[in-house]
Amino acid sequence: MTREMSGWMSVSDEAGSPLVLFHKALQVYRVNWLRAKAWMDRWQEEVTLVQNETRWMHLWLDYHRNIWEEGQQRVNKRV
Repeated sequence: MTREMSGWMSVSDEAGSPLVLFHKALQVYRVNWLRAKAWMDRWQEEVTLVQNETRWMHLWLDYHRNIWEEGQQRVNKRV
């Protein structure tokens, strides 16, 4: 194919062509976007874990508070 016939395809064959540079820049943006998305996903997971751990801790403390209150009520009934 000649340069006139191939259109944009001949431009991509040249190392310094605008199309090649555009594709390289696009790859950099894609990699940066994927890194940022992975970072955001990790932090969203961390937030979910901390929220659940907080809820579990409250439940655990409520459970043990109830145990102590029941024990205190049994002792008060004896006295």
